[in-house]
Amino acid sequence: MNLADTPLLRELCLIDGQWLPANDGATTPVTNPATGGAIAHVPTMGAAETPARRESVLLSSVSSHKPPILVESRIKLLRLLMVAFRQRL
Repeated sequence: MNLADTPLLRELCLIDGQWLPANDGATTPVTNPATGGAIAHVPTMGAAETPARRESVLLSSVSSHKPPILVESRIKLLRLLMVAFRQRL
């Protein structure tokens, strides 16, 4: 199966419920490690897209009445998940 044929493949980033390209149209290839061939291209997003993404996150947290998850909380959660996965191996 060729990934380009599937409707699930998106070469865009999901921001605030919309699939968007990078502002400047730049992309980065996603390669198959077995062959080295490009299987898709994803938007190369950076500083230009950050304010819109940050605003989107802040607005969604305000509208849902939930505070944004702090980095420290994410780190704790990811560490707990890592320990859980290692214990299952």
